[in-house]
Amino acid sequence: MDLIIHPTVLDSAPNVQLVYPAPLKGVDNRAFPRVNVAGFTSVGTTPHDRIQIPIHDTHLVDAISVFRGAHSLRFGGELRLARNVDNFFELVSGQLGFSALGTAQPGVNNTGSAFAALLTGFVSTGEVRATDELDRRAKYVAFFLQDDWKVTRNLTLNFGLRWETHTPRFDANDRINGFDPGKINPVSGTPGIVTFANRDGYSRSLYNGDYNNIMPRFGFAWKPFHLTQTVVRGGYGIF
Repeated sequence: MDLIIHPTVLDSAPNVQLVYPAPLKGVDNRAFPRVNVAGFTSVGTTPHDRIQIPIHDTHLVDAISVFRGAHSLRFGGELRLARNVDNFFELVSGQLGFSALGTAQPGVNNTGSAFAALLTGFVSTGEVRATDELDRRAKYVAFFLQDDWKVTRNLTLNFGLRWETHTPRFDANDRINGFDPGKINPVSGTPGIVTFANRDGYSRSLYNGDYNNIMPRFGFAWKPFHLTQTVVRGGYGIF
């Protein structure tokens, strides 16, 4: 163990300052090791630390307007690219536990000191725990077409159509799993199995996308009986 500890007594008081000039070797150095000493407050990284880097959300939007006679046409589209990288560090840089057992007298109960075990480097427990990086991706795609038709000076009709979809989420390294309720589990013989991306004929996303999202819109604006200060408006749409 290459954990270096320098105890320093301050003004002859029972307070001890611990200095760690070097991390544990052989483990990830992105976090401080977790040190648990029985009877004392733990120091170091708390378990289940989570860092989301990078988070990207890119929007591309464009629209074109065309005016022809009584018609005002407008069409365009939108593309959103989403990326979210999750790192669950947990105990990525290691966890050490020190108990009184390391300095206890053999066969004598209630002896020894966990802090003394720490100073002598007698480790009772140790572990390293981390998960693989999750790099999740998804897209949003949409197209639209709209026509504002000025039928008369007193009546304007609006027609529109929009299509959009959220593509199924996937992991750039295929670190994702799902559930298929229709397959029979070969172990238990019951319906339902856990599925994994790009394995056993399953896709990277593990679920199918929804691509039939066609949304019509209709509206009107009408000035009844040539009234200059009264307009009747209405509309219908699927969103």
